[in-house]
Amino acid sequence: RKIVVALPEGCSVAAFGAERFGPLPGQTMIWAEDVDGRLRKMLCEACERTGAPLPVVAIADSFGRVVFFSAGYDTSLGARLTEVIHKL
Repeated sequence: RKIVVALPEGCSVAAFGAERFGPLPGQTMIWAEDVDGRLRKMLCEACERTGAPLPVVAIADSFGRVVFFSAGYDTSLGARLTEVIHKL
């Protein structure tokens, strides 16, 4: 399974500073630039959460269905993501 990290337009992976988060699964991670915020907008519209604050995090299953959606900062996000990922 792949994890896509869509950074705001103009923000490079180097500027993002992924190394701050420790070792990440390199072969699993896909780094992308969200040109004009289109990806964020599509995710928010599909989940009926227009105007959702950053960061927007979504997990889709192998059929493309969104099984997890989060918007805004949340201290328990890592634990919730781990729980959902292990269920897929």
